[in-house]
Amino acid sequence: MQHTVRYKREVKPGEKFEIETEVLSWKRGICKGRGVAKVNGEIACEADMMITIPNPRAISAKKEN
Repeated sequence: MQHTVRYKREVKPGEKFEIETEVLSWKRGICKGRGVAKVNGEIACEADMMITIPNPRAISAKKEN
């Protein structure tokens, strides 16, 4: 899987860290997404990611066998 993370600023203890995420595409259990983390409205970190999300039906079928 692929991840690209860019750190823009240091986050200090006590600062409010807000994370916004979005799914850009989702096909056959492969999800591409983007996240932005902000502190006081200023971007602290950005990430583009690709993750796998298992099919819940496939997991429950394995448990039954």
